[in-house]
Amino acid sequence: MERNEWSGFDGGFALRMFDSARLWRIVHLHYGLCMVQKGGADWRYRSRHFSVGPGTAYMCEPGEVHATSRVHCPGDFTVIFMEPERMTELATELGAPGPVHFPPAGMGAPGVVEAFQRTLGVLGGNGSDALGQEVSGLALRLVETAFSRARVEQLSDGMLAQARRLLEERLLADPTKPIVLKAIARELNVSYSALLHGFEKRYGVPPYRWVSLTRVQHVLSELRRGPRSEFESLTAVAMKWGYSDSAHMARVFRRQWGAPPRAIARQLNSKWERVRG
Repeated sequence: MERNEWSGFDGGFALRMFDSARLWRIVHLHYGLCMVQKGGADWRYRSRHFSVGPGTAYMCEPGEVHATSRVHCPGDFTVIFMEPERMTELATELGAPGPVHFPPAGMGAPGVVEAFQRTLGVLGGNGSDALGQEVSGLALRLVETAFSRARVEQLSDGMLAQARRLLEERLLADPTKPIVLKAIARELNVSYSALLHGFEKRYGVPPYRWVSLTRVQHVLSELRRGPRSEFESLTAVAMKWGYSDSAHMARVFRRQWGAPPRAIARQLNSKWERVRG
């Protein structure tokens, strides 16, 4: 049975479809980037007929019409809709020479596909800022692909280290408060895209992911110290460190460490064995 999931972020929204066999006809107001995870279909776009399948990203531009003429088998796919103004802004930051246009038959460049896969990993998760950062990184790859001569502003290691320190300072000042990367970019007087691109290149993960990994390390330190007056339960630890609830922290721990917080806590400090909640 067909089902769908929607996610919103600053500058657009995303749609995930599962087991879809419908014949789509869409007039695009956004840049719509589609990638098939399972199945295949035939499209008509810009007076061309071609087949779409897994492993390639397909971009539909504002004002264009895309139609599905045939579905080979029910499939899963994801579409990320990006505001035209954001794409234009990004192209300007990169020094692109004109409007952003993409090949109708798809893009299979490894950088684009990998960035799309990372974006899929945060769809449906907690926090639209994480999704927004991944989509910005994906858009950056797209514009670089469209304009091979476009170049991202290069930030020094010192500047990136300063950005990292600001991220940690904000996390420690109030773990429950979302960190706005655009505010940090303004504070450092650099472009958002340059900071996002440079940080991931230098540290191997986008800023929001760095914060998530840093947060979970601090939680381990709390668990090692054991329960005390301000942390009488794992729920209290989760809330203090900015997780929406203990279940949210448990999902992060299982993804990161392969075990729930309670099991790890009891191994780090036996006092947790006497704690409920």
